[in-house]
Amino acid sequence: MKTAHYTFTTWNESAMASGFDGAAGVRQAALIPQQPQKAETLGGDKIIDLTAWRAANLMEEVGLLEEPEELDWDGGAYNEEREEPGLYVPAPRLRKSRRAAVAAAQAAGYVGAGTVEFVLSPEGQFYFIEMNTRIQVEHPVTELVTGIDLVKEQLRVASGLPLSFTQEDVQVTGHAIECRINAEDPERDFMPCPGTTTFLHLPGGPGVRVDTALYTGYEVPPYYDSLVAKVLAHGSTRLESVRRMRRALEELIIEGYPTNAPLAHLIMHDPEFVRGRYDTGFLDKNLERLLELARTCDRLMDGDEKP
Repeated sequence: MKTAHYTFTTWNESAMASGFDGAAGVRQAALIPQQPQKAETLGGDKIIDLTAWRAANLMEEVGLLEEPEELDWDGGAYNEEREEPGLYVPAPRLRKSRRAAVAAAQAAGYVGAGTVEFVLSPEGQFYFIEMNTRIQVEHPVTELVTGIDLVKEQLRVASGLPLSFTQEDVQVTGHAIECRINAEDPERDFMPCPGTTTFLHLPGGPGVRVDTALYTGYEVPPYYDSLVAKVLAHGSTRLESVRRMRRALEELIIEGYPTNAPLAHLIMHDPEFVRGRYDTGFLDKNLERLLELARTCDRLMDGDEKP
């Protein structure tokens, strides 16, 4: 089996109410002692290391591309938030989780694109959550830093064709960040807000990518995930990608319903986020402060309050 794999570390999107169900176990871990049946549902076994789950403060996802031949390639480690490639995680530890992910896929005889998810503890231990047998919503980050079209490669493998590259072809360049833009209201516990897109302006410029099906007049339905767009910024350094993301979010205009874009913009200016010192508890600790800052900005723009 031919295995192409890449690694990134991300803070828990479920804490952002982004609809990323696979990470739900991290937030739900505190409920497990009172709900043994929940433990069985989340872990597939009634025996779960609750201490490990509670201590875990980062999420890691190992993406795989598998074809029916024997060859491994390692796309490198990179950090993602909100999706960005693996911040400050030692390379030897990343290599261990990569090997574990590849071994799991090979043991199952898996073919195609997939992602194995882990949570990481401060001590460097990693714990399996699940494997998503599909392309990940974060895949554009990988595409930006490697230049590899993962959707194209997935289709090639599904068609019985080999991957079009080898390990030696994979070079990670720069840093990329993805912000999921959801039709949700952060002020109301991220409640989904379906509605009509009355006006739309998408950002552009160097290093900026937007994946969306939105257009002016588009009706966001109440039946599916609230994701309406993915805004990505790529730069030669993490700071450059953060700055480009700030500009992109300032240019983004979606009218007709609330979105989490203003909150994402505030996070891009948060000192701890800019320094890379965040984990799965970031929003639990900072959401109310960020929302109050957003309210203050709104009052200043409306002229109701002096600077």
